[in-house]
Amino acid sequence: MLETAERLIISEIGDYTATLPHPDYMPSAPQMHDELIARVQRVFADIRLQAGEL
Repeated sequence: MLETAERLIISEIGDYTATLPHPDYMPSAPQMHDELIARVQRVFADIRLQAGEL
């Protein structure tokens, strides 16, 4: 389970950073932080759901 979480988090970070910098939109540091935290929280929510913890 931990390896799955690690792979998913790394994937989310890669997906998110692939969009930066975008010529039409460059988020502020707090916006980037909030978006990345939200993505990581979704990973853990999905893992909990799959494990039957929710």
